[in-house]
Amino acid sequence: MRASIQSLLLILPFHLSAETYKYQFEWLFLPVAELSIQSNQSFQSGEKINFDMRTDGPLKLYRQYYTNGYVENINEKNWNYYLAGNDRGVPEEKLISFGVNEYPNIKIFRDDQKASPIEIDAQKDRGAFDPFSVFLNTIKRLQLGKSCDYEYKVLDGKRRYKVSVVSHEKFDLDNSFSRYKVIKCRFTVPKISESEANAKRKSWPFDGNKKYIDIWFSNEHSFMPEKYVINTPIGRIIGKLKYH
Repeated sequence: MRASIQSLLLILPFHLSAETYKYQFEWLFLPVAELSIQSNQSFQSGEKINFDMRTDGPLKLYRQYYTNGYVENINEKNWNYYLAGNDRGVPEEKLISFGVNEYPNIKIFRDDQKASPIEIDAQKDRGAFDPFSVFLNTIKRLQLGKSCDYEYKVLDGKRRYKVSVVSHEKFDLDNSFSRYKVIKCRFTVPKISESEANAKRKSWPFDGNKKYIDIWFSNEHSFMPEKYVINTPIGRIIGKLKYH
């Protein structure tokens, strides 16, 4: 669950109302996690988009996990990604600087599994995104009237991977109060190689195979998500907007 949300996770200035969006995730009608995203009214230099996630319900008995972090815009081309968490009593922390067509700079890396940070590769990592900025850039594209279609190189400090985002479906919904648009985008992470699977700890609930997350974005909420569906080997995990 942690990896799937993070893996949602080019940051550019964008406008969102200053609100907190809270999501409840369930598996077979059982609560498994809560996600909160706090957006800024504007995203100027020095401002942040904050997020936090925690396991919920019976899952806490198996894996008690909490994390919070932010993406901070430094200027038009540079941003910081920060994450601090606690996984079953073991702390983790990372601070990574990113830039448009630049190499990431891992400034802080404290892993809950005591792993070392990944070695930056000049060819593979130039222009990479952090996991949360993949999600933020998708919102920005939709706000500008573009499709969510985009290919991202992602680096989270411990691993690198690619995320493909494609527009899956589009709906125009009418009700008695307003007319609004909902766009479903699919975030896909390709299957990792066998050698990579053997070298790295597999992240529950995935098994190293190709995985994807469907997210429904609505212009009723400045294209903040309304619904998530995470497809896993144990079934679908569904997240819905509780309130904002």
